[in-house]
Amino acid sequence: MGKKAILVDCAPQRQSSKAVKAPIKTGLYDVLTGTVPLNQALTKDPRGDTYLLATPKRPKNAVTMFQSRPMERLVSVLRGGADFVVIDCGPVGKGSDAAVIARLADATVLVSRRQMLHSPLVAHAAQVLEDAKAAPIGIVITK
Repeated sequence: MGKKAILVDCAPQRQSSKAVKAPIKTGLYDVLTGTVPLNQALTKDPRGDTYLLATPKRPKNAVTMFQSRPMERLVSVLRGGADFVVIDCGPVGKGSDAAVIARLADATVLVSRRQMLHSPLVAHAAQVLEDAKAAPIGIVITK
């Protein structure tokens, strides 16, 4: 028996949204502005018990959106309705939303390609998260 997971795709690249094989019409911004109820914005991945809350519309002031009280409340509601809530915030870098979003998480995990593992960019990303009081609990190495 699987566990229910909700994936919140806050990354500008929308890689998580692309991985879910289902049509996406509404998402996070619509829920936070009250345009669409949460249950209409969640997209079920047909391959399992994972739901996606995408960000097909990304406002110019995305950082403000991620820092908002409605965002904090939404994450709390999602935690109450799933066994796991995973927030994909994309790359940590200059002007990144990742440090802001990471503050909403119980834990952060840094993801790096094998060839980039020892680069200054990965060290910088870890430092940014640590400075945000969201130090990574581990690292996932890809490719």
